[in-house]
Amino acid sequence: MRRTGDGAWKTATFRLPRPAFANGLAGGTDFRIATGAGDDLDVRFVRGVRLHPSAR
Repeated sequence: MRRTGDGAWKTATFRLPRPAFANGLAGGTDFRIATGAGDDLDVRFVRGVRLHPSAR
């Protein structure tokens, strides 16, 4: 998602075709959001939804 710096909240949808939630990250976590730039990022809400197989 492109960050515009305008201060407005954005909504992004990401499909994870074959996620592997197996406590594989540091501290036994499974999910990480990173900017890649080392700067701050405010995240208000994250929701994970399992889609019905026909919707994939």
